[in-house]
Amino acid sequence: MALVGGLATVAIFAFHGSVFLSLKTSGELRQRARRAAGMAGSVAVVLLAATVVWVAAGGRPWATASGALSGAVPLALALVAAVLLVGAVLLIAQSREMLAFVATGAAILLAVGAIWSLMYPMAIPASSGAVVPGVAGVPIALAASQPYTLTVMTIVAAIFTPIVLLYQGWTYWVFRQRLVRPLSAPGPAPGASGG
Repeated sequence: MALVGGLATVAIFAFHGSVFLSLKTSGELRQRARRAAGMAGSVAVVLLAATVVWVAAGGRPWATASGALSGAVPLALALVAAVLLVGAVLLIAQSREMLAFVATGAAILLAVGAIWSLMYPMAIPASSGAVVPGVAGVPIALAASQPYTLTVMTIVAAIFTPIVLLYQGWTYWVFRQRLVRPLSAPGPAPGASGG
C-alpha cells in the first residue's frame, strides 16, 4: 500500500504543477496544461481515496506505538485533502486556476500533515522489529540533533527564513502576469526594396 501512497503523492504534485502551469500561461499551452491538470487531478483523487480507505481500515503497522495519535486525526486531514482535490478538479474545469492552485496547495499541506500525524511520535516507523524495546521505529527524540545544533539551526532559520520569504514574495509579484507569446515584428512590405 505504500506504493499507492507514493503514487498518490506524485499525482498530487503533478496536479499542483500543471495547475500552476495553466495559471501562468495562455493560449494552446494553457489548454494543454488544463487537460493535464484534469487527468492528474482525477488520478490523484482516486489514489488518495485508496490511501484514505487503507488508513481507515487500520493499515498502520506502527499504530500500536505508545503516544501515537488517534487514527481520526490523520483520517480527517486526508479526507479534507481529498475534498480539496475534488474541488480543485472542478475549479480547473471552470478555468478558475488561481482557486484551484490554492486548493491543491492546501491539499498538499493537509496530506503532509496527515502523514506526519499518522507517524507521530516516530520519525521513521519500522515495518518490522523495534529499535527501542516496545517502540516500533525510531522516535523523534532519538532522531533529533544535539541541543547545540538545534539552537544554531533555530537562530539561522530565524534570520534567513524571513529573507527567503520576502524574496519569494517579490519574485511572485514581479512574475504575476500570464506568459503570452509576443507578437512577431512586422517585416518589410512585399515588393519593397531595402534601398
